[in-house]
Amino acid sequence: PPRSTLFPYTTLFRSHNTGFGAVELPYKYQRFEASQIESAGIEALIKDTAFGGASVTIPLKEKIGDFLDEITDAGSAIGAINTIFKSRAGKLVGDNTDYIGMLRVLQPMIRAIEEGANHHKEVRGLIIGGGGTARAAIYTFLSIPRITQITIVNRSVAKVQALIEEFRQKPTTRKDVTFEADSLESLHCVCFDDLHHPHFIISTIPADAQVRCKFSRQLFKQTSAVVEMVYGIKTPLLQAVEDFNAKSQSQVAVATGAQVLIEQGLRQFEIWTGLTLPFEEMRDAVDKAF
Repeated sequence: PPRSTLFPYTTLFRSHNTGFGAVELPYKYQRFEASQIESAGIEALIKDTAFGGASVTIPLKEKIGDFLDEITDAGSAIGAINTIFKSRAGKLVGDNTDYIGMLRVLQPMIRAIEEGANHHKEVRGLIIGGGGTARAAIYTFLSIPRITQITIVNRSVAKVQALIEEFRQKPTTRKDVTFEADSLESLHCVCFDDLHHPHFIISTIPADAQVRCKFSRQLFKQTSAVVEMVYGIKTPLLQAVEDFNAKSQSQVAVATGAQVLIEQGLRQFEIWTGLTLPFEEMRDAVDKAF
């Protein structure tokens, strides 16, 4: 039967409503803002019979699971929920599509490494940041069989070390992957050796936090692609990649947060409706939101 779907606010607000209209579904994507999981109305909202699903944003991603009946393998492994849907049995299920967005934008670069002259026996991933989005980035790299080394840099190295230990204990974490933790300051070190140059980089920290990074050009020496989760502005990381590309024969591909947003939003739409929304529909809606 027709139902109204109520959602916490995201920049997908316009795109999901556009999608529902495009496939003629009587659903409505609405804003519901809350700064704390204890905020009045959250539990009542998701347990209402009219509720169809939700996008979940920071700071609730790691806490909303307490109100749900089930959590998918991805949601459980990542430890953060950004998508809620109702199962056929009426159960509230938590999932994470952030990693799907990251994985989809990286796929062309992964294929290029596998098929091209830059074939590497071992592929290395670098994650900048140690928060909730970094969890999805770790799971993304673990989902790429060729990646066997993951380095995570953060302002607090102790926080990253704890995060790494948590993932090491998960049954879904591949045993052939090695982890390293370091500080943000390591990004402007000019003494990288070939064993530590990353092939893929995912940055999960805000633009203002990147100012202190002072990215060394040497960082990108073997990099095939950078995923910048910030969208709408040119961050210091994107500027550093642009400068590197201007002075180097090798070129680093860039995927923006907006591209990841589109891909993970498309996956959310598929989960909620069972239908596939054309990429162009979602892209145009997101473009209008900026």
